[in-house]
Amino acid sequence: MCYRASDGTFAFYKLALPLASPVTFSLIHNPGMTRGYTTAKPFLTPRGAAFLGYNQANGSVALYSFADAQANPTCVWAHQWAKGWTRFAFFQFGGENFFFKTNVAKLNVNIDHVLDGLTAGTVQVGTNLPLENALALTVVETLTLANGDPHFVTYMPDGVATLNRFNGNCQGWTPLAAWNSVPDATHVVPFLIGTDAFVLFA
Repeated sequence: MCYRASDGTFAFYKLALPLASPVTFSLIHNPGMTRGYTTAKPFLTPRGAAFLGYNQANGSVALYSFADAQANPTCVWAHQWAKGWTRFAFFQFGGENFFFKTNVAKLNVNIDHVLDGLTAGTVQVGTNLPLENALALTVVETLTLANGDPHFVTYMPDGVATLNRFNGNCQGWTPLAAWNSVPDATHVVPFLIGTDAFVLFA
C-alpha cells in the first residue's frame, strides 16, 4: 500500500512478478475523505485486509475495508478524534487488532482496540499510559516474536532504543532492554529471521 496525502490517493500493489498496475482509491467527500492523512496504516482482520487513516491536524479518522481482493475499498467507519495523535503502531492479541498511539499536542499515550466488524470502529482500552520520553521519541515500531508475544521498539534521535513487551491487559508494557544504535535514523524496522529478532536502523 502506498499513499499520497496531497490528493488522498491510495495505491495497492499485488506482490507478484511481473508487477501489475496498482488498484487506486480515494474519496473526495466525507465520511472518510482521504486527503491529508498523516497516518495510513494497513492491517489484517479475519475478514480480510483493512486500513486506518488519520489526520493529525484536524483529528479526522476513518477505517476502510476490502469487500474482496478485486474490489475497491470502502469506508466502514469515520469519526472525529482529538488533534495531535502520531506514531501509530499496530499489534495483535488473540487475533484481535490493537494499536499504540501518542498525542504530542496534549501529552497522552493510548492503546486502542479495533472492534470486530470494523463498523463499530475503535475503543480505548488503555489511556494516559506512562511512556518514558514520550514527546521526544521519533519512532515507535511493533514486533511480534516467534512465540507470538507482541513487543515494540522506541527510538530517540540520539540513537537510544528500547525494547518493550506489551502487557496482556493492555494497560502498559514491560521494558526489556535498552541500547545505543545509530543517531538520527528516520526508519526503524524490526524483523524476524527464524526465531531470531533483529532491528534495522537507517
